[in-house]
Amino acid sequence: MRSRQSPPLSFEVASEMFRIDAAIKGVVWKSDPYKKGGSAGKRPGYVMKAGYRLVRVFHTNIYEHHIVWLLTTGHWPTQSIDHINRVKDDNRVENLRLATQSQQRGNSKRDRKVNPDLPRGVIRNGSRFVARIGVKCVDGKHCTRYIGSYKSVEDAAAAYNREATKRWGEYYALT
Repeated sequence: MRSRQSPPLSFEVASEMFRIDAAIKGVVWKSDPYKKGGSAGKRPGYVMKAGYRLVRVFHTNIYEHHIVWLLTTGHWPTQSIDHINRVKDDNRVENLRLATQSQQRGNSKRDRKVNPDLPRGVIRNGSRFVARIGVKCVDGKHCTRYIGSYKSVEDAAAAYNREATKRWGEYYALT
């Protein structure tokens, strides 16, 4: 929640309070500052509606994946953290990587509400299928870039996949 501001937790303090537990895909308390050791070994926090696990430390909510990053690397994340498998409370270190907002969009699921029957990046325009991709505009807003118009949904999807692979590389998730 606060990764853009000063870190709310130092490596030294975090390593006294938490340890990474691969079995639960996150952290557990070593010592809970609120319960004087009564929570040792238990997983802290709760899963938000958005799917991320929040941990309350010193009256501040912190994403669990930020704590895992801090404990693993020794420093606070300098960018957003992307969950490679897109499971937001799977905070194993091998599932986390630094990413820009654009790279995170590449690893996101398509919005099934907009085009439930069409592949990601494809819309229907009459009898044709249009491939388009989201890009960041000059003014920083999110814009859509036209890729092309195709007779078949498969051709439009293939064009989108080529463009997305160029744009996001390893961050692009085909599904």
